[in-house]
Amino acid sequence: MTFRALFLSVVFVAVPFGTAMAADKVDGENRARMLGDYLSGSYARYLKDPTAQSTFFQDAYSLAPEDKQLGRLALYSALFSDDKKLAKETAERLYRQEKTESMARAVLAVDAFSRGRPARVRKYATDPTADFTMGLAMKILLGWTQVDEGKYEAARETFQSINETGYFKALGELQIAKMEGRRGNVDAANAAFDAVETTGIAPLEYGLARARFEASNKMKDAAVARLEAMIEENAAAEIGPVGAYLTRLKAGKRLPKLSERAEAARALTDPSFAFFVRNESVDGAETFLRFARWVDPDFDRAAIWLAGLLEETHPDMDPATQREIIALYEGV
Repeated sequence: MTFRALFLSVVFVAVPFGTAMAADKVDGENRARMLGDYLSGSYARYLKDPTAQSTFFQDAYSLAPEDKQLGRLALYSALFSDDKKLAKETAERLYRQEKTESMARAVLAVDAFSRGRPARVRKYATDPTADFTMGLAMKILLGWTQVDEGKYEAARETFQSINETGYFKALGELQIAKMEGRRGNVDAANAAFDAVETTGIAPLEYGLARARFEASNKMKDAAVARLEAMIEENAAAEIGPVGAYLTRLKAGKRLPKLSERAEAARALTDPSFAFFVRNESVDGAETFLRFARWVDPDFDRAAIWLAGLLEETHPDMDPATQREIIALYEGV
């Protein structure tokens, strides 16, 4: 018995509103196939089989190409199965249907940013959207595109527009601190870093970023003291980037200077756990981590956190093991 036939023989799932509308426009055998593919994709999602999920949702979308909800499911599934080519193609299809489709715009902006195409990033990421999650990703990409182009005041406005309060205001302020540090504006960078420090958000990335800033602005002793304090607070940090930075500084070596792609990847990574997982949005966390990996495949922290997230959410894993995994990689 095929996977589709087995699933349809044991369970029926109500089709969402958008898909039901599209189903009415698909006749005969194709309608049955579309519904079967949709239901099989839903079951594959429940089983956490991203490859099968992507295959079924793509097949369903091809049979009901006017259904934007199916298109969005197909797009998420392609992204979660790590098929960037398919994700881009699906995003292009959705974007052609509706220029305001936020997920399609975000994926196309990620692809454009990763290829160093600023005009395309602006094309997809500039217009506002009511979708906060995708809007956040696009603002991060747009802001670092503007930094790369030397449009610093525009970048400041973009980062400040991330949010006016709370965690995301601090995340935007951290991007401003990094930008000012790269420009050599010591006072402005210190003021922005101080504002982030009082919030306590992103302690790992904040500490690493400020150490890079201090070390590159003749404040090596302050950078060393900062990194040593981070290790004293969390001994596990010694085997990660904190320990690596400290070793480099004590050996008289410079800390790495990050590209705009690397900075954007870090900005996309931190909200995955600091916000999305803590607010029980696993899909949001995975989306941002996969965006970060797309933008900068060499960023190890995003890879480690993504692996941890997938392990943590595995359906056969007991809660105690999940907690142990989170404790291991939070300091990496």
